Amino acid sequence: MASSNYSFTVLAFLIVLASISIDSTASSLIGKKKHVHVVNNIKSASNRIYVHCKSRDNDLGDQYLPLNKEFQWSFRDNIMGTTLFFCTINWKNVHDKRRYGLVYDSYVALKTKCDTDCIWSARSDGVYFYEEDSKSYVFKYYWNVIPPKQQ
Repeated sequence: MASSNYSFTVLAFLIVLASISIDSTASSLIGKKKHVHVVNNIKSASNRIYVHCKSRDNDLGDQYLPLNKEFQWSFRDNIMGTTLFFCTINWKNVHDKRRYGLVYDSYVALKTKCDTDCIWSARSDGVYFYEEDSKSYVFKYYWNVIPPKQQ
């Protein structure tokens, strides 16, 4: 009887130890929680910009950002290292009355160079990414002119 209690105690200890080991391995594979920010820094935009971000699994919905406001979301990379979020941004220039927009990858696992905060700044000449190494914004994408709808 004492031997079966001892065996049960050893087995329970090994199960707890294995679960701790699996948990720490999984969290090191998945990595830190990421926070992606899209900030409206377009002074010539009429009122606000339209932002829509999503991944294969998550549609984050339509967002309308006034000047100097941001849309932000958090996630962890999937275990396969294939996490991808992309965003659409559209806005209307108050000076030339044209609409501008683009679709870009806002986060690509193993490619996007950010530790925990991935910051995108929408500006009148394009979209910039904050690089933590240089502690500065780097130009990444030009805007596309969106043609007026044909009647």
